[in-house]
Amino acid sequence: LIAYDHRELYPYEYRVFDLYLFTHWLTKFTVPHNVQEMEIYAKDLVLKQCDVVRKKLIEEDNTDLSNMWMDFIGSDAKDLQIAINQFIQTAEKESESIFKEIVRKKRVLNNN
Repeated sequence: LIAYDHRELYPYEYRVFDLYLFTHWLTKFTVPHNVQEMEIYAKDLVLKQCDVVRKKLIEEDNTDLSNMWMDFIGSDAKDLQIAINQFIQTAEKESESIFKEIVRKKRVLNNN
């Protein structure tokens, strides 16, 4: 793994991308179009496809890499969930402010 051995040098986003690429390589899922999609896919792959990856690594007798991957998941899964939740909250707040602005503009137009 690219960032695994140097966690202190790489920010969280690099570690997520590292995990995503490795997991995608093992499971061959959809390719994202932007960072937000990558995080959403990474969450799904990392948290929901954990058993698929573990089985594949175990079948290939790659227990060292399997253990590294499981350790990496354990250390970053909570951070990833927090990042996804923050992204969702930000999107909800932005949507709410856009709708409020639309309502305000409609009122101004109706008053004229």
